[in-house]
Amino acid sequence: MVPHLTTALVGPLQDLERRIIDYMPEIERWLRTQWQEHQVPFYTSVDLRNAGFKLAPVDTNLFPGGFNNLNPSFLPLCVQAVQTAVERVCPDARGVLLIPENHTRNMFYLRNVATLEGILRQAGMRVRIGSLNPEITTLTKLDLGNGSTLTLEPVVRNGRRVGLYDFDPCMVLLNNDLSAGSPSILVRNADEVVGLNRKQRNKMAVVKEGLEVSSVLIQEGVPTFESINEAIAEPVVYMIDRFVVGGFRVHTARGKDENLNAPGAQFVPLAFESPCIPDLDEPADCAPNRFYAYGVVARLAQLAASIEIEELETGAFAEPVTA
Repeated sequence: MVPHLTTALVGPLQDLERRIIDYMPEIERWLRTQWQEHQVPFYTSVDLRNAGFKLAPVDTNLFPGGFNNLNPSFLPLCVQAVQTAVERVCPDARGVLLIPENHTRNMFYLRNVATLEGILRQAGMRVRIGSLNPEITTLTKLDLGNGSTLTLEPVVRNGRRVGLYDFDPCMVLLNNDLSAGSPSILVRNADEVVGLNRKQRNKMAVVKEGLEVSSVLIQEGVPTFESINEAIAEPVVYMIDRFVVGGFRVHTARGKDENLNAPGAQFVPLAFESPCIPDLDEPADCAPNRFYAYGVVARLAQLAASIEIEELETGAFAEPVTA
């Protein structure tokens, strides 16, 4: 049985949730028009904080791990969303090269990769997993500790094409944020890499790859009053293309105003009843409607990330979006 967030059952009726339900047609129309003007990321996860007096996205990840923590009941929704995403970016695609992080010893992350591989296969893709890890020099099978294995192969380059020794993919999907910088096998002109200073190359590295932090971002600390079995919880909403496909998160040891993404975190699927589809005949704070509100806020964060990507690529700030 999927646990329910306490606030989803006994939380007070929020004016924000009521307004979101009341204005659902306008919200959905506005989001559709925005995705006609902006490129939706292939997949996204958004950490949310429900502080009781406000609901805020606190982190957006464009290379999400944790697909293994989603409710298995909603994997068919993930498959359908992947089919839509592939149709949008490469409708002729048959073969996908999935490039994960270099975490060959992190079983939880590797199970995420295996789940993502399964979703892609069920969506009708031929899938191979290519590694950028310099330690992976030949076909390598990893035991996932749950009776299954994952096969990694070294990525190779042939001219302008990236693939495997005997596999030329139609599409390359990164599940790797390249925080250590773009590896040589993926860069453009070598002069561009030489021209980057160390700070530019390392500014996104935090802990991964063992690189030093060169910059920090201070953001507001939003407390959370969500809980599952008396454990402080923070919902994380997952999207493939522009569709909400599920979510998770719980931590048993941290406080309501602390970062829950820390060692010891326990991940539990959230009770996304009717996958964030609202029940218009029920109160605004019932579980489906509350989770629909979460989905709306998460999609706004996804849209903001899409606009930021466009600004980085063009070097110009986009006009503010208005409802």
